[in-house]
Amino acid sequence: MDRAGEIGLLKTLLKHAEDKTTSLAPTPWLHDVSKYTSVDRLQREEEALIRGRPIVLGLSCDWPQVGSYRTDDYAGVPILTIRGKDGKLRAFLNACRHRGAKVASGCGVSMAFKCPYHSWSYGQDGRLIGIPDEEIAFPGVRDERSGLTRLALAEKYGMVWAIPKPPADHIFELEIDDYLGDLGRIWHFGIWKNIIFIRGTFITRK
Repeated sequence: MDRAGEIGLLKTLLKHAEDKTTSLAPTPWLHDVSKYTSVDRLQREEEALIRGRPIVLGLSCDWPQVGSYRTDDYAGVPILTIRGKDGKLRAFLNACRHRGAKVASGCGVSMAFKCPYHSWSYGQDGRLIGIPDEEIAFPGVRDERSGLTRLALAEKYGMVWAIPKPPADHIFELEIDDYLGDLGRIWHFGIWKNIIFIRGTFITRK
């Protein structure tokens, strides 16, 4: 939408607010109930609208220290987000590379994550660090499945975004400004005059 269109839309909204009215279609129309109840449609919409685009996971201060982690589930995708020893936040599919079981739940602080089924363990950087009886039961598997499946993530402006679908190009540094449009410019130049971010923490200016 161009600038003129945005101004026109804003005027229309302000007029509705002033008159306590709303926009109505010229005539009623019918919707097939399956549009709201179809599981297949829901899955297609999640794939098209959610899994391939950035979602907000939280604020930087939700992961305040090394080892801070949190688990989420968006559009059926289990996500594990961890702040590593280097202070960097990373996101992974919360699924063991053996049988797909979740390696973490809830949130907290941990130095490593272990699958509850077969005890495969992973470090804060998602790297596979332990397989019981590896030489006997899983020879050569580590080279093929060296760690949790990583997701693209961005930590910027005191906020955290991730794309639930693993990137095909294996680029894990998400350029969030490409999606934010003017919001990135507004935040960058400090249009939020009453709030600043310091190391991911909200500080209000008096």
